[in-house]
Amino acid sequence: MDLRVLFGYMDTLNAIPNGTTPSPHRHRGHISLIRKAVWLIRWEERRCPKTNKRIRRTKRVYGSKKDAERALTAELKRIDAGQPARQARLTFGDWLEEHDENWCNGLSARTVHGYRAVIKTYVPKHLLRRRLQELSPSDLQELFNEMSERGLSPTTVRGLRAVLRRALNRAMKLGLVERNVATLVDLPKPVRIEIRVLSPEEVRRFLDEAESDRFKALWYVLVTTGLRPGEALGLKWGDWDGNKLRVRRALVRVPGQGWSLEDTKTRRSRVVALPEMTIRALEEHRTRQKRERLQLGEAYVDRGLVFARSTGEPLESNNLKKRYFKPILEAAGLPAIRLYDLRHTAATLRLVNGEHPKVVQEMLGHASITLTMDTYSHVLPGMQEESAARLDALLTGAHRRSDHI
Repeated sequence: MDLRVLFGYMDTLNAIPNGTTPSPHRHRGHISLIRKAVWLIRWEERRCPKTNKRIRRTKRVYGSKKDAERALTAELKRIDAGQPARQARLTFGDWLEEHDENWCNGLSARTVHGYRAVIKTYVPKHLLRRRLQELSPSDLQELFNEMSERGLSPTTVRGLRAVLRRALNRAMKLGLVERNVATLVDLPKPVRIEIRVLSPEEVRRFLDEAESDRFKALWYVLVTTGLRPGEALGLKWGDWDGNKLRVRRALVRVPGQGWSLEDTKTRRSRVVALPEMTIRALEEHRTRQKRERLQLGEAYVDRGLVFARSTGEPLESNNLKKRYFKPILEAAGLPAIRLYDLRHTAATLRLVNGEHPKVVQEMLGHASITLTMDTYSHVLPGMQEESAARLDALLTGAHRRSDHI
């Protein structure tokens, strides 16, 4: 339905109060502004079969005027299709599916897949069958309590609440519910997970063991730049310029949907400086890749990726970890860390080496320096002690110099 027609100029209408948007179907619907970000939509549902009187409905919509227009248009389309009022029959599960299909277009495919997975895994069917308008804070509180009693981590519980809160917030804006019950529950306190990183000596052992590995350059990039694994696997040769890498995208795999190259997590590109040893590793890697491309000829699929299979196709991270990463750790006698922990290792090495946290934030691509400081707070005590020692040396030295003047 064209909104320009639905809410267009109607010369034949009488004067309408301020804040009210008319419909060309004068008696079918209009929108009134109640207060900032709160709209009231009115429409004619149907006529009573016995009295032939019009039955009108109203609904509050929270959000922008466009949200209100969408809500009214949806109601009029429903009526034209002969469907009953959605509020009376819409279940919690139905709304979660509708939200997934219509209101998650701005999210990545991996994020949407994650939303579906947590709902399918943790929300019981009896709760999905509950009428959306009848869903209560107690329903969700019981669910979250039961998850905690089963031993699920606070992170898992809070993650599910975040997914449900987002969906219910949209339902409230559209006037399908009066309140967001997901905001009225108590959650377990978050537990800080201790980050496992390699020490400088362990990093040297790791890189020594990786010297003859096919993806030696990848390990150098991860441990010296702090790129996320998906960002490293999404690098193209055009992103490398001398001693700099421009991080523009990430390789994303969604179960059942294959792979894609998407924006970085913060949707912003960044430039990362490379140390000389990483540059040399990349040069060697490019020479090897060119040789493989010549050997395969037309069978090689050139996607321009820096790190790819011998055929040129994108790497699969689980296979990379199993066939290359873990064997290197075992051969070097190192603990079984995650691939992502090389990112934490890179950040910790920089901070311990005296790098300013703002520089580390930019290298990692964190949205704020607060996130960087919170994530690597375990490094701060040692940094503070070293800073105090340097200050003491500075002031003591200055005092002694003044004595000689």
